[in-house]
Amino acid sequence: MEQFFADLQPTIENAVRHAMEKIHREIGKEHIYSAALVTDSDCITLFLAVNTEEALARRDESDRTPEYLAELRKYWPEELVSRVADGSFSLNRYIPDEWGYSDGTDSELNQVSRQLYDQEDYGEIYPRYSEYWKS
Repeated sequence: MEQFFADLQPTIENAVRHAMEKIHREIGKEHIYSAALVTDSDCITLFLAVNTEEALARRDESDRTPEYLAELRKYWPEELVSRVADGSFSLNRYIPDEWGYSDGTDSELNQVSRQLYDQEDYGEIYPRYSEYWKS
């Protein structure tokens, strides 16, 4: 198992490099402001999330619909909702799950996640993951 983890670092580095190359081609001339290598608490899954100012603006625009703002008012103070409405606050800027770009579902990082899963016996602990990784 020690060798597995010794090999893991360059494997992840290569996977991230390839994912960033793919994402860079995908975004064209958009301006990246953040990238994050994200994992869950058990390090079963890894994914790369990237966002651009342009993707953020598109997402924030979709958050300013009257219906969505009404939904926000159920849970958040009016001061925050007003800032979302006028565009001075983003609900999505620092939440990688909401960002515009990622490595995708059939990426090298997804393969690494499968390898990490296979290193541990998570099947009994997390049966829902067992079905996911079988596919």
